[in-house]
Amino acid sequence: MPKQKAETQEELLGRYLQLVYGLALFCTGGPVQADAVCMKTFFDYYRQDPVFFREESRKSWFVRHIVRICRKNVVGISKEPERKNCFCEKVENDLFLKLCGFPYRYRVLLYLSLFSGMSCEEIGRCLHKQEGTVRSQLIQAKKRLYVVLASLGIEMEDSSCLISKMKDQITPSGQSVTELLHGLKRQQQRPSAALRAGKIAFASFLCLLVVTLAAGIPKLLIRPPVIPSVFPTQSSQESSEEEDSWHWNQLGISEQYPEVSLGGEMFISRVHKISIEQIGTLLSTVEMVQTDEKKRKHKINAELYEIKKISTRCAIAVHYEGYDGFYVFVNPSYQPNTLGDLIEDLNLKETMTFGNVYYSGLRDGDYVQIEYLLENLPEIVWDMLLSTSEIPLSQDREYGEEWLAISINLSDFGYENIALSITKDGYLQTNLLETGKIFYIGEEKAEAFAKYIYQHAKSRNLSLGSGTVDKSHSSYSGAEKTESRMDS
Repeated sequence: MPKQKAETQEELLGRYLQLVYGLALFCTGGPVQADAVCMKTFFDYYRQDPVFFREESRKSWFVRHIVRICRKNVVGISKEPERKNCFCEKVENDLFLKLCGFPYRYRVLLYLSLFSGMSCEEIGRCLHKQEGTVRSQLIQAKKRLYVVLASLGIEMEDSSCLISKMKDQITPSGQSVTELLHGLKRQQQRPSAALRAGKIAFASFLCLLVVTLAAGIPKLLIRPPVIPSVFPTQSSQESSEEEDSWHWNQLGISEQYPEVSLGGEMFISRVHKISIEQIGTLLSTVEMVQTDEKKRKHKINAELYEIKKISTRCAIAVHYEGYDGFYVFVNPSYQPNTLGDLIEDLNLKETMTFGNVYYSGLRDGDYVQIEYLLENLPEIVWDMLLSTSEIPLSQDREYGEEWLAISINLSDFGYENIALSITKDGYLQTNLLETGKIFYIGEEKAEAFAKYIYQHAKSRNLSLGSGTVDKSHSSYSGAEKTESRMDS
């Protein structure tokens, strides 16, 4: 089996920088610590030079490496003043501060699931855990999250939009990225100096060890933390045995009973109501069973309904006995055969709306994020990217580095600001219904769409100097006239 093709440093950072920094931020609770973990992770990667035969294996390496680094000295909340300035809005910082108080394993799962869009199966492979274990722990983590959202006065229907806004802001500062690039280049250019430094450090350690033994001090090999720790210490046993603080009665009905099976498929709650006008025929009646924080079983009868013009392979509506309203449940295992199936099964021509287009990556040696505004974006997307319905689903393809990401919404299902993106090697990809769906549209179509955006859309730079996206100090400029601006 051939090994994964080599990537340039810029390509690797473009693919994994947000994942690495974001997971580090949730693990450590602070941008300073996240920057340090981010730099150490990429330095370790190039120093170890691991060989991978699949891109998924490389992604797993990054996730496990960050989790392993941060677990050594992260088990709590960082200094509060630092937390208050991590995001643009107060409610976002308040939520992040609460999330930093969650158990370590919950923070990891919530970031990978909600902010990175990974499925339970993908997370399980990355962390070497059973999918069922991941799903069970993620349900408990989400229950805690729902309690926190309620305490902050955030409606469940608004939570997806809030998380999407926070996701857009999770990125290292431009200065940190520049320093990382320079550090990696120095590391590659001067391997002999690094080797000499390592030998000197090892020799110094041996001398210190001899002196320590001679002095008769018994406490040896006490290793300092990898990064300056601002967290209170706590034993791993206390962390693993920490009791959940959520309470069954504080949860909404679709949070208490978030899963249901139909036709051999598992559907999960979007914690989102759908209007009665969209309800179709009755599919089944079921008894739903869940366990509360004290391991007590609860049961409720429910009716499962079709959603009009939506395939029951994708989503259904659930009505709980004794409660008003219908709740959307989606099937994260749904995989269409073709692009046309995806469009038809979700009725995307009627249910999907568009935001703006985004580019994140390196330009002229600096990490930038650019937002593009195009009034006729829906028509262009449908004409240039979604017009060939017979394109098959790419079964063996993994999520690639985004070239341009289009913000899309499926408000009927509670999805706001998720990505429909293109890659430079000609793939169209999206994480609709929680899992990735990828189609090969061809490099010519991808390049033609990017060229159209650059030439006709208004653009603005989103400030990254502070580590967050600040849209208040930038305005849209005219379209980029040059045809050479293809981010090569």
